[in-house]
Amino acid sequence: MHYEVAIQVITYNQKDYIAQCLDSIVMQRTTFPFVAVVHDDASTDGTADIVRQYAEHYPDMIHPVFQTQNQYSIGNSPARIAAEELDRLNPKYKCFLDGDDYWTDAESLQMRYDYLEEHRECAVVYSKVVELLPSGEIAELDANYQWKVPTLETLLIRNTIPLATAMCRIDVHREFFKEIKPFDKLWPINDWAMWLYMASKQYEMAFIDQVTCVYRVTPVSMTRKKTLWERIKYINGLKHLTLYFSRYSTQPHIRRQIKRRVNRGIYNEIMDEIKKYPMGALLFKVFMTLRYGKNKTE
Repeated sequence: MHYEVAIQVITYNQKDYIAQCLDSIVMQRTTFPFVAVVHDDASTDGTADIVRQYAEHYPDMIHPVFQTQNQYSIGNSPARIAAEELDRLNPKYKCFLDGDDYWTDAESLQMRYDYLEEHRECAVVYSKVVELLPSGEIAELDANYQWKVPTLETLLIRNTIPLATAMCRIDVHREFFKEIKPFDKLWPINDWAMWLYMASKQYEMAFIDQVTCVYRVTPVSMTRKKTLWERIKYINGLKHLTLYFSRYSTQPHIRRQIKRRVNRGIYNEIMDEIKKYPMGALLFKVFMTLRYGKNKTE
């Protein structure tokens, strides 16, 4: 069967969330066939059983990939495995959705598909997300988040394209993997690299000013590492990613801006770790008072 759109879903031990994610996929109303390639990385909490049930009920929409050994733990990328499986289906467009996030708009796929069909020069179209906090509260992204089509320079400083809302052309996606080989570079995330690649090649990007997805904030995830060392390593990985694409920028001080932002991020992580301990919080307050004055500590 030919699918116009394929959705890449990565999941591991998300039994409390995966049904909501898959419900948001199968509820999509479209005029074209689509499929979700759901890669379960040997979950131990029953996630795979839920995915299996959905695959049985929606065989034309849910294409499961089950691992018997956790691939991430042995150095294999679940995203790479899922991407290769999806590529074999040869869709026209590709979407992404993590197993703990979910779409809120049943017309989301159709809306993005229609845009790319009408704008053949556009490589990716995306929209807004909101966050679901651990408290259960739905929140908008912080005020500094720029909801507009990015430039290469703005993307080098901050990734403002939510992966779960993006639909891209599969031929551009393949071109990115063939030319850049991101998995060989061991970057912590590859979607940011893909948007930077598109911007560096001057592909057109488009933004739809509409909330279509809920991004679930969890205490520990790929972007929220548990230990200080893991968080610093993650930030440094992002530095290498953005510095790689900074070569395509004509802005003279962009590399300095990237390094400054990374150093500030590492500094903040260290300070946040120190403040977790009673004596650390006191020392932090004394340090900030001596350096900036009383107001900075209040």
